[in-house]
Amino acid sequence: MHLYFDPATNGLLDPAIHTIPSDATRIAPARLSAIVTAMEFGAELVADTNGRPRLKWPSAAELRAATVSGIRAEANRRILMIAPLWRQINDLRAIDTPAAKRRFAAIDAIRAASTLVEQDAAETASDALSEFPIANHPLWPEV
Repeated sequence: MHLYFDPATNGLLDPAIHTIPSDATRIAPARLSAIVTAMEFGAELVADTNGRPRLKWPSAAELRAATVSGIRAEANRRILMIAPLWRQINDLRAIDTPAAKRRFAAIDAIRAASTLVEQDAAETASDALSEFPIANHPLWPEV
């Protein structure tokens, strides 16, 4: 099976499904396998100056930014599991209730853990960031 690379969309096209533009490049199965494997490890398929497919690997700064973004998204996910925004707003109105205090204490623990997980990521070598355990990092508190 051959797919084609479309430089206008940086996408792969299947001739059984898509109309193939004249500037598309045919990709042999072995090359396609290598491309898919590289993309699983964080590479992006882009067009070079001639419209041919090439792999672009993220820079160390991009990897760090993506890791921090992932950590913050995980913290947000965990916080919303404890209390969705509407519950947090209601808890602010009833801040002295035991339930509200418990929820805010749990949220504060997640925020503190998020800071520590970000510090751990900052100390991690760039080449190890693709394996950084965001969702199952041991510093996250039990929920």
